[in-house]
Amino acid sequence: MLEHLKGTYQLLASWKERSEVMNAGHFHSVYGTEVFKQQLAASEERTAISKLIGSESEQLTYYFSIMDRKSLWANLEKSRDFLISDR
Repeated sequence: MLEHLKGTYQLLASWKERSEVMNAGHFHSVYGTEVFKQQLAASEERTAISKLIGSESEQLTYYFSIMDRKSLWANLEKSRDFLISDR
């Protein structure tokens, strides 16, 4: 799993994403996801992770972890009013 997180960070860096997005990518599944059930950190550790990677990065990480994937795909055709469903 750690190699996957590192690879995601490197991919986002190669796309020249903002540091907040790269940090979120580096941590994107630490709370577990719909696909990756294993958690490296519990949601009770959000404050500590926020201090480590920044609040915007942590919020993106958390949203990615809790979302139902179908709600992500439903946003692709939108330009605003994005919504995600908690899985």
